[in-house]
Amino acid sequence: MNKKMLIIILSCLVIALVIAVYAINAVQSNIIHIPDAKLVRILPDPVPNRYWVVDKFSGLILLSQPQPPDGPWDWQKYPIGPVIDAAGPDSQGRLYCSFSDYKTIKGVHIFDCASASVIDTIDLDYLPRALALSSDEARLYVVAYGWPSFGQFPDESLADMHPDSGLLLEIDIATKAVLRSAATGALPETVHYIKCGEVERVLVGTGEGHTVSEPGEFGYACGKSAPVDIFDISTLTRLEPRIYVQYGWSSYRNAMLDWTFNGCYVAICCYFPFRAPDRPEMDDAIWIIDPVTNSVVDTFTIRDLEGNVVGAQSAIISSVHEDRVYVAMGMTHQATVNPGPWDRIYIIDPYSGETLDAIDTEWQASVFIFEIPDGRLLVSCDKSGDILVLDPDN
Repeated sequence: MNKKMLIIILSCLVIALVIAVYAINAVQSNIIHIPDAKLVRILPDPVPNRYWVVDKFSGLILLSQPQPPDGPWDWQKYPIGPVIDAAGPDSQGRLYCSFSDYKTIKGVHIFDCASASVIDTIDLDYLPRALALSSDEARLYVVAYGWPSFGQFPDESLADMHPDSGLLLEIDIATKAVLRSAATGALPETVHYIKCGEVERVLVGTGEGHTVSEPGEFGYACGKSAPVDIFDISTLTRLEPRIYVQYGWSSYRNAMLDWTFNGCYVAICCYFPFRAPDRPEMDDAIWIIDPVTNSVVDTFTIRDLEGNVVGAQSAIISSVHEDRVYVAMGMTHQATVNPGPWDRIYIIDPYSGETLDAIDTEWQASVFIFEIPDGRLLVSCDKSGDILVLDPDN
């Protein structure tokens, strides 16, 4: 090999190495990896460019946005104990974090964002899950398990054997007292507060399973539905009839959100669509609920770019782009033969449900989506300990 050829080969290798390093750094700058973490809900801090992430292993993690924006993100753990869910911050800069070790301690930490410390604790007699603040910030609504017993992890297959074993607790934040309680479906995991004029409602998503279809001409339907309980806050009573969706519940996904396009509605994300001959709407991933009238207003079938029906892990309405909703992909009908299908975030039209585009999440399962003011998305991936920083427009 002559000297000229050797120089050419070495030059090509150097160029390839530079490109590879640049590509690796570009990918890494879009991934915030936090070791030994199970990352779920993301909430804003009162200080701009800072965000709190719920870590189900250790507590809370503070993310600090870099300046300039394309630099590396800083993060710091605040180990206040295993946190199940969090709500806030309120106008005083406090987060409310449900916690439990399933046996000895259970309650709600009141966490001050400014001092980054727990300033008070509300002790509970039941295993807390999700929680939501009232609009006046005087009351906290917490869903809790009445079953299973403490020290036992829930077996979802037995939920239909323990109907109405869940609890909705109304807590006065000033006195830390439980004011009222009401029964919900088994395994309550999601709670959402909404105020429509003078009407207050709380929606609770549960894991209490109910068969959708019986055997018939078309064979067996493959799935169950679960009740979404809607409570009138003036009396803390459950509205009837109950609405049954496909397992639209989870304490760590934004599975319920205000749907502000057509009225005072709530959107419910359903993770795993399934076909039921007598209930075609069970194939739909997003249900629009009117909590005042206790009725289903609309349902949307979400499809991937290939036209396959997919579920929705969670969703957010963009505050930067008009008429844009981001939906984290859930399971598909083909999940058993095509594992790992939950690697995209879809952009949908909120009026038609049409899929407009997709954002690649690099083969990671998205759990929670949060939009920051510059339009980029923070996406938590609980199984990897990664937070993705995604630009929907690039």
